[in-house]
Amino acid sequence: MHKSRIAVVIACLVGIGATFLPWEKVTVLGMTTTHTGTRGDGWISLGICGIAMLVVAFGKTGESIGNPKKWLLTLLGLLVAFIGVYEYSQVSQNNLVIKDDPSGLSISSSAGIGLYLVVLAGLLIAGLPYLIKQRKM
Repeated sequence: MHKSRIAVVIACLVGIGATFLPWEKVTVLGMTTTHTGTRGDGWISLGICGIAMLVVAFGKTGESIGNPKKWLLTLLGLLVAFIGVYEYSQVSQNNLVIKDDPSGLSISSSAGIGLYLVVLAGLLIAGLPYLIKQRKM
């Protein structure tokens, strides 16, 4: 298999694995819980990464990825990255810290490692086919 295809498959596996990692950490009164990507849009990004792997698997695997497939991978990768950025914006909007409250109630949320990995995987799926090219002989 050509090294550009292998690199994209690895990026897809990172995106799939990131679905099961924490996407959000929520702290309420000092107690922290995490939410994985499987609680929401993570299933969509997982499916898109799976489709990208299928796109790479079909065709002449010994050659680099052709232009139509590159364009499709760019679209799929940017879609995965967009899902990650959208979820990050939702986590940022949910970040509530109530100060000066007599009860001492504080609620905060932050993005988890899985969310960052999904964005990275999406950008790699979109960019790697253009960065790793066939050697000219």
